[in-house]
Amino acid sequence: MLQGSRWRVKNLSYRITKYPRSRLSKREVDRTIRKAFSVWEKATGLKFEEKNSGKVHIEIRFQD
Repeated sequence: MLQGSRWRVKNLSYRITKYPRSRLSKREVDRTIRKAFSVWEKATGLKFEEKNSGKVHIEIRFQD
């Protein structure tokens, strides 16, 4: 676990590269992740943007 780490930027990009094989649809996962990042935005002043390609700050991969 990283403690005390900080990003030097306020606008962070993310991409979901592996979705869970559960009962949740891709759309439901996208919506839930977006909602979670929205909570973080309100609490931290950071901004999160989903990207479909290129380099990102955060890569999300679900394991089943």
